[in-house]
Amino acid sequence: MFPMKVCFFILMTAIALTACKKEDAPDKERIRAVKTMRVTSVEAGTTRTLAGVVKSSEKSTLSFRVGGRISEVLVNNGDLVTKGQVLARLEDTEYRLQVHSAQANLDGALSKLSEMAATLQRQRKLKENDFVAQAAVEHALAAHQAALSGVKVAETALKNAQQDLESTQMTAPFNGTITARQIEPFMEIQAGLSALEVQNEQALEVEVLMPETLIHALQLGQAVAVDFPTLESAHLMGTITEIGAKAERGNAYLVRVKLANPSEDILTGMTAQLAFTFNKDSTDSRFLIPLSALDMRLPPKASAMHPDKGILYKIQEGRAQAVEVHIHAVRGNQLEISKGLQEGDQVITAGAPYLSDGQAVKVWQPTYNSAANIKQ
Repeated sequence: MFPMKVCFFILMTAIALTACKKEDAPDKERIRAVKTMRVTSVEAGTTRTLAGVVKSSEKSTLSFRVGGRISEVLVNNGDLVTKGQVLARLEDTEYRLQVHSAQANLDGALSKLSEMAATLQRQRKLKENDFVAQAAVEHALAAHQAALSGVKVAETALKNAQQDLESTQMTAPFNGTITARQIEPFMEIQAGLSALEVQNEQALEVEVLMPETLIHALQLGQAVAVDFPTLESAHLMGTITEIGAKAERGNAYLVRVKLANPSEDILTGMTAQLAFTFNKDSTDSRFLIPLSALDMRLPPKASAMHPDKGILYKIQEGRAQAVEVHIHAVRGNQLEISKGLQEGDQVITAGAPYLSDGQAVKVWQPTYNSAANIKQ
């Protein structure tokens, strides 16, 4: 057997050699996958964000053109309807009788006109042979004109009666949703009274009150960025379609912004955030990046950081490069960057708090659309 000291020496030597081997083999650098975006410049200018409410730009209050008793109501609040769909009906027995009566009057007027035309023709032939005086011809002509006028009156009466009969059915003027119902079966209703309300959910606009200090800087057709606090993925552009001419509340004026291609998630009554840009200067570049790209951690010298500055990361030769940027304004959930970025920079948009300057990174590639690889 080896002496105890020799065994201890051999053991310590083995441990030392093992430690040296571990130190000689440094850990492999971890490469973090990140989401990125290529930045492109947008029009520069002062941005003012205001809250508004989503409304339907195509809304109609429906009423019957004639009065009567309601026989049936075919829709309820919230029902989707298509253009031309029958929504409600009045009892039409009386109106059908009026159509039959007007048709009978027209038939009688046409018969009398035919008779007066034959009489006029006969009197003219008799006058050619000097069997009657000119006064007889003129009398027959007057009777024929009166019969012709009677036909026109009867035709108008029939047309009105038919329109009244058609008006006993209420139809949808466009595709939309029923938002109000004021009628029930067997109710007596007068012509012109509100019965149903329908609005087009695909024709949406946002109403916002604009302070008097900014109202003169707006223009019809001006583009506006629109976001929705309750819908993270809803980012739309809108167009100013109306600028109020008088103050609605206080010193604020009503402005309407029509939404372009609104999704089904956007409903009337929702709150929207509208970013209006003023004093545009095409010579100055701005870049819009999501808030998630900003590193929210305090820098080592927090007191030296200006309130309008921040840190984000862009990819440079496979590594995250920390960049100090100037935040010009906030547009909804996006930052408007005026300094620190260039056209085409690849900015990291997520995970900034977990990055460090110079860290190795790679662009994240989704795999959920890739074919499965099954090992046998």
